Amino acid sequence: MSSSLLSRQKVLLSFLALLDRSCTKLFLLKNMFLLCEEELRRNVYDFYPYQRGPFSQVLYADLRSLQLRGYLQESKNDLLLTQNVHEIVEEMDSDILYALANVIRQYGKTKDNVLLEQVYHRHPYYAIRNPLHEGKYTKHDPRHDPALQKATIFSIGYEGKTIDAFLNLLIRNNVHVLVDIRNNPRSMKFGFSFPKLADYCTASGIEYKGMPQLGIESHLRQELDTDEDYKKLFDEYERTTLANQDDAIDELANMLKAGKRIALLCFEANVCHCHRSRTSAKLANRCCNAYELVHL
Repeated sequence: MSSSLLSRQKVLLSFLALLDRSCTKLFLLKNMFLLCEEELRRNVYDFYPYQRGPFSQVLYADLRSLQLRGYLQESKNDLLLTQNVHEIVEEMDSDILYALANVIRQYGKTKDNVLLEQVYHRHPYYAIRNPLHEGKYTKHDPRHDPALQKATIFSIGYEGKTIDAFLNLLIRNNVHVLVDIRNNPRSMKFGFSFPKLADYCTASGIEYKGMPQLGIESHLRQELDTDEDYKKLFDEYERTTLANQDDAIDELANMLKAGKRIALLCFEANVCHCHRSRTSAKLANRCCNAYELVHL
């Protein structure tokens, strides 16, 4: 049964097994953050600043999955292992076990509120969304960075990104509005379907704007094997769809004139393989190239 677990889920179970006691979700979350940031220096999970410091939607989804599968239960706000996971721990790579042991040695007996303050102190960027500390971490907040205030056109694809890394990228670039230009704003990838994506953006202080009229129908994106195939598709998109969407482009241009930093969203990581390359170029041209165009 454990063979069907994701490697990151095994890390969660190994942490709880080595900790050898129950703990809160907050305690687990912050220890996983410290594991990634200070011990492994690579991401088992990605994080973004939220109301109580670094947060991971994917980690919380994994906790729900592990509870449903009978590995964990939550009682009085504490997480408890309900299965023997000794074999899972034995299968872990030595570097992860060593890192887990270090995190537990340093923070295993730390109270939640003390642990949270330590995380804030050493990683202040992740405290910028905590309403209880409003103003304390201003110098670490992209919303107050003089270099990140100009209206800008961004484009971004979520291929290869977790929802947490995606939100973090928007926050770090002080994006004000995420403009979803997918024809069908649905995804098999966790967190990227409407309305959940809109909810995540709103909770992070980012406006979500759906513009499916700027998308390409999925059946037209079949059998794209070469750069020439993509070029033909996007040439046709520019001649037809974009040519008939002046109102939508003008709406985006007005956002820029109002000082907004907007990001056009679609799936592909490679902007050259995504229609947002043409959409963003047309928008920039409509604005007489007065705004920087950045492909994230």
